[in-house]
Amino acid sequence: MWAVVTAAPSLSLECLRWAQAAGFVHRADEAAGVTELRSERGAPAKYLVRRPSTRRLELVEVDELHDERLVLFVAEADVLERYLFGMFGDDIRADVDLPFVELRWDRGSLATGYEIDDTNPAYQILTATDRGPVAAVPRSEVGLLALVPLSHFLAWSLAALKRSFLDEHFRPLLSASGSYAPPDLHKPT
Repeated sequence: MWAVVTAAPSLSLECLRWAQAAGFVHRADEAAGVTELRSERGAPAKYLVRRPSTRRLELVEVDELHDERLVLFVAEADVLERYLFGMFGDDIRADVDLPFVELRWDRGSLATGYEIDDTNPAYQILTATDRGPVAAVPRSEVGLLALVPLSHFLAWSLAALKRSFLDEHFRPLLSASGSYAPPDLHKPT
């Protein structure tokens, strides 16, 4: 049986700085067991990171009416942070007037070593072939929009991922054709 954890989940300093660059502030509410990420610019946006059990982290979006929508859940904090780097990276690109980049999100664009498990009627699950489930999103028409890019974000170093979001052509993550590029494991990223 899983235990409920009440301490607020912590995010790395690097992730919090990236969120800050995107105009988000964070607040840890230890009593509620949540870390809040709230936009200080533009449209009101608020996300909660919570750990409902020792083996699960959830990212929840909260709207103006305080209704919550589950965005993603993961077992490992580094997977959640890779997703957050992508989410905040889009805002950072807009802030520095870089063009919007539509990342491919079809099943055929999944990173090598990953697959989508559709056997659960409520969720789409990103699974690493060598280690099992990595992340899950509520089943929807756009669930792959989160999971396919995440499968690629996990293969790159944070430095390379950040460079991609700050590069006009999204290099090194994307090739000249706009498809995902495999990381060069022989070069430091």
